[in-house]
Amino acid sequence: MQHPIASTTSRINLLPSAMKAWLCLLLVLCLWPSAWAANLTASVDKNLIGLNDTFTLRLQYDEIDKSVSPDLSSLQHDFEVLNTQSGSVVSIVNGQSQSYTHWTIDLAPRKIGKLIIPSFNIKGAVSDAIEITVEGKSKRAQADNIQVETLVEKPSLYVQEQLFVTVRLKIDANLSLNGGNMEPLQIKDALVIQLEDKKYRMNENGRLVDIIESRFAVYPQVSGEMIIPAILFQLDVGGNQWDMRSFFGTNRGNLIRLRTEEQRITVTPSPQDPKAQPWLPAQNLQLEEHWSTNPETLKVGDPITRTITIRAQGLSAAQLPPLPTLDIQGLSSYQDQAQTEDQKQDNGVTGSRVETTAIVANRSGSYTLPSIKLHWWDTQEKVFKTAELASTRLNVSSGANNMDAIVDKDSNTHDEYTSVPLNTELNLSANHQTKASLPIWVYVLLAASLLANVCLFWLYRQARLGKNTRSTDQQQDGKEQHSNEKAAWQQVREAIGNKATPEKLREVLLHWGRIFWQDAQLNSLDRLGRQFGSAELIEHLKQLDRCIYSQKHSELDLDALKQLLASLRQATQRKQEQTLKALYPH
Repeated sequence: MQHPIASTTSRINLLPSAMKAWLCLLLVLCLWPSAWAANLTASVDKNLIGLNDTFTLRLQYDEIDKSVSPDLSSLQHDFEVLNTQSGSVVSIVNGQSQSYTHWTIDLAPRKIGKLIIPSFNIKGAVSDAIEITVEGKSKRAQADNIQVETLVEKPSLYVQEQLFVTVRLKIDANLSLNGGNMEPLQIKDALVIQLEDKKYRMNENGRLVDIIESRFAVYPQVSGEMIIPAILFQLDVGGNQWDMRSFFGTNRGNLIRLRTEEQRITVTPSPQDPKAQPWLPAQNLQLEEHWSTNPETLKVGDPITRTITIRAQGLSAAQLPPLPTLDIQGLSSYQDQAQTEDQKQDNGVTGSRVETTAIVANRSGSYTLPSIKLHWWDTQEKVFKTAELASTRLNVSSGANNMDAIVDKDSNTHDEYTSVPLNTELNLSANHQTKASLPIWVYVLLAASLLANVCLFWLYRQARLGKNTRSTDQQQDGKEQHSNEKAAWQQVREAIGNKATPEKLREVLLHWGRIFWQDAQLNSLDRLGRQFGSAELIEHLKQLDRCIYSQKHSELDLDALKQLLASLRQATQRKQEQTLKALYPH
């Protein structure tokens, strides 16, 4: 019987030579595929580390291919990937070339024990798995001279009360801190405001220690237990010269990782007291008031600005409540957007809220602005206190050049004139003697009769002349008034057409209104709107006031205001003409 190999060989010998070459090549490719694949190797700089230590994994692929990279997701279970760098190298030594791609990966263990770095696969090239042993204590000698800690001001506090938290790094002065970073402080259900970073050196138990502190103001927003998590430090510690400026750099190198201990704080709910609405726990709280002018010497239509500042030590500006709005009949108020600010100081956060209100009196008189009270909780004395602004009186005059006083004076003068008694008795001297034959009373009677007739004739003549004069004066006054009103109205139209400033538009409107209504005391836009009796005009003029006192010019619709004024002016003039015709039919 013929051997199978001999049979196969005999069959191959029968094939053409070209076919033989292709079959040999196919056999080589099938039997030795690994001979054509690039190598992938993995290595670490150390296999025994502490829980807070870091180490470096290096992967090298014996080809230059920028389109490939290792899949690092399999590392995430046992390790934290801190940093990844890659590069390619081409070298020629003694006529032999070498090229490869490499990856450098900084890792940190997540737990203690024996951990495995798994194999990696790139285009069929597979690296070996590596075992890492992780112990509790750091294997770096420098770690014994570095400490991190979290300090809290007190173990318990009220909700929304300020709590000081200090995160501190202590390092031996003989060590060099080449770089590093601190994990951000994030606390669930709490507002965290960073205050300052301090760097200083002190003597501790006979050795010099460099200290870096980060201080925070923390405001818990819910009652219960607040957990301040452990803070991770990653430090690159080297030689014996300390460069403090590099602490917040980005150098990751071979890092030391240290964590602070977790802290737990008891947060008490706010007291069940009416004064706790709103709840304002602070070290100090003040109310301040400022007026742009004296509130006791105002005139109708003149604006005055009131500025109230709430300043609270130990509260952020976001915690300060808005003040009640002003709603007093006869006063128009325009409140600007509140300005808030947090001042960060050594003793914590001081929040401030500034509210500015423009006030315009529409009528003369005396107005009382109510007092403002804010109840707050003194966190040092543990009692409720009250910050208060006393009530303010506004004295508003008509601003019509004391016309009322002049009228009163004229009235008093008239009373004085009418109070003088008239002596109508005819006193004749007892020694008077007449040589006339008729009695004296006859002559007196004749003289009186003649005088009466003369007076009646004079009064008749004056009445006729006066009627003609009044008619002429009325016509002349009407023409003059119409001419002045027309000129003033033209000023209003030009101001609107030229898009004059709100202040200028208010000025020309009031000037025209005084002439149109013959009212010298028309000093406010509110009064002008009420003269026409148009709710739509009143709203437009209120918007004009808002533009003046709130600096929001985009709210005013000038075209609509112009059309409305023209319509009301024409309608009012027609009504006035009809009234005059009824009074003077001829």
